[in-house]
Amino acid sequence: MAIDLSKLSRHVGDISSEDEQDLLSTFHSGLILRHQDVVNAVKQRDWQRLKTLTHSLKSSSLYYGAKQLHLCCEQGEQLAGARQLDLDVIQDWLVSFTKHSQAAQHALAEALAQLEAGHDRT
Repeated sequence: MAIDLSKLSRHVGDISSEDEQDLLSTFHSGLILRHQDVVNAVKQRDWQRLKTLTHSLKSSSLYYGAKQLHLCCEQGEQLAGARQLDLDVIQDWLVSFTKHSQAAQHALAEALAQLEAGHDRT
């Protein structure tokens, strides 16, 4: 499983399914955009931007229970802050980041679909 939605309820408490859907939808769409921003930062070798993006994603992914993405972003933040950055290492990290980001995106899309299906039955 790429995400653990119980983490969200631990942070925000009991919320309505509509609010949960809004939060998940916001994170899902934001993750898609941030993913592309990360790819672009690597392509442009903008290490400060990469560090900022991975720091932000590190926090939010943990908040939504995407532990593997959190750990990957933590590693990316450390790499981006290194004095000597090995481009092969950052490319390998980007492959890992893409895998974890896409897994989280997929899991979020499934969770959203389940919530929407639940609304359709009411």
